[in-house]
Amino acid sequence: MLLIISCGKKDSSFFNPTIQFISPADNATFTVFDSIPVILEVNSEKTVEIISITIINDDKTPLFSSYTSDPMKKNIRLEFYYPIDDPLLESGTYKLRAQVYAGAEVARKAIDIQIMGQPKELENMIVVTQENPKFHTVYEVSNTLETEILLELRTDYSGSGINSAHDILFFAARQYGDMQALSLETGNILWVVEGEQSSQFPYFTNLQVHEDEVVVCFYDGYVRSYNRFGNTVFNSIQLEEAYPVRSFVYENFVIAQTNHYLGQETELRTFFWVSGEQELRNEINRELIAIFPKDNESFFLLSKDHESSYIDAFKLMRNSMINYREFENIQFTSATIMDEDNFLIASDAAIYRYRVDISNSTEFIQRSDIGLIRYEPVNEQIYAASGHELLLFSSDYGHLQNHVTFADSVVNFHFNYNK
Repeated sequence: MLLIISCGKKDSSFFNPTIQFISPADNATFTVFDSIPVILEVNSEKTVEIISITIINDDKTPLFSSYTSDPMKKNIRLEFYYPIDDPLLESGTYKLRAQVYAGAEVARKAIDIQIMGQPKELENMIVVTQENPKFHTVYEVSNTLETEILLELRTDYSGSGINSAHDILFFAARQYGDMQALSLETGNILWVVEGEQSSQFPYFTNLQVHEDEVVVCFYDGYVRSYNRFGNTVFNSIQLEEAYPVRSFVYENFVIAQTNHYLGQETELRTFFWVSGEQELRNEINRELIAIFPKDNESFFLLSKDHESSYIDAFKLMRNSMINYREFENIQFTSATIMDEDNFLIASDAAIYRYRVDISNSTEFIQRSDIGLIRYEPVNEQIYAASGHELLLFSSDYGHLQNHVTFADSVVNFHFNYNK
């Protein structure tokens, strides 16, 4: 008996749909707000049910809504314009990907496209002034230093900031009001964390913005972070004997200065960003002015006590602090980072420029009345608040270039960029 055994053979009479980009050409260049002229030809032996086209990044994550078509034909030519409408998109190489579904068959094809993002520009500044402790005005200051009132808030103040998308102003009262997320476009309240009015104690003690989230300190011993929609994304353990008065986000940790309810003790607390559990606790008995990154393992800590001011390097994993510089009989009021090698420090004596690599400071601007200082990196300028004035200095020689005078004292200001 003769047995003839043959291997089963898959029917190869049908092939995956073929996809051809007629337009754009591979590696074509576009800019944000362009519309990509897409011409796509698809040929299939089975009916094509869905065609989906989208722009993806290197991680294959879609960056925009997909263009979809359900042609229910075998041979298709699609022509349409795909808008690049994200003003925050960074310059880079992306992929225009087409996916074709025909029955159980799926075909994909992608081509590279170059997209040039918008250059980062300073659109305006948001300035908060204080008429009295329970009345604050929020101004928009244009690049030509013209002012316009955006909001008037009948509340006291503990902090404010703008998110990284530059569309939300976070404003926290202290004792007589709420923490509000305000639309910079409309001025409307987006969401609120309600306060509890007290005649003796504050409810909020500080507010700092980290990227698109806001980190808020509470007098009852908590540090909490909220995303742009008002959802809680970080919640520290509750401190029992102390309350946070200032916070900073560093790597995967939240660093907070805490003051004891009773006594003068001041500590540096470190919380895990994910769990909110306390990792480290260090007594410093100083007031924090700023924290700047040093490297992956440590950060610079600028602080002051009643007599002097200090620059220290704090190694987080080793829980150790190294003193870099002491400024005797000088009180820091504010500090800003220019680049990884240079700080600007405002004090009751002058504005100093501090070089990290050689641990050396020089008197940069002879002003002892600066309460708040910030470096604006796009235009390489220095802004400082002094009483009712917002001052503008050059960053090369520290010359006063311009100023804006307000009716009330400037308590804070923020840079608002296009991206």
